[in-house]
Amino acid sequence: MNNASIKRWVQSNWFKIGIMLFFIIALLLLVYYVEQSKYHKLTIECRNLGEKIGKDLNPPPAGGKMMSEYYFNPKLNKCFYCGGYTGNGFLKETIIDVYTNKEIVSYMAQIKNPDEGEIDSRRRFIRLKRLLFGEIKNPQKHEIDLMRQSIE
Repeated sequence: MNNASIKRWVQSNWFKIGIMLFFIIALLLLVYYVEQSKYHKLTIECRNLGEKIGKDLNPPPAGGKMMSEYYFNPKLNKCFYCGGYTGNGFLKETIIDVYTNKEIVSYMAQIKNPDEGEIDSRRRFIRLKRLLFGEIKNPQKHEIDLMRQSIE
């Protein structure tokens, strides 16, 4: 087929080509919409379940402050709750797999003058939280392995 015959074919079939392109674009938009709707629904469900878990946990000590976050991780198809409190000179945080109610990781540290072990635990906690909450966009292999081990 030479250029002239291709040009004639396109000219004689431009309407069919346009209709096909229209349907292909419409199909792609529909798929995108369905995926976004599903993600949005799962995110709302995650937040509702996370709020329930947050209410079921022990309240902070008198004068303490409670904190919580929820995140649906679409790559893992899991919902995570991260919550904790400050009070009586301590900081306590926990990550829970909301769907299984399994504690993934937790730590407790003194707010003033934490020891090396508490500092190291906090660093590991923050790194794992960033992985599970999708804050690290291109995790390295050892980080992916850590994430998988933590949720199994």
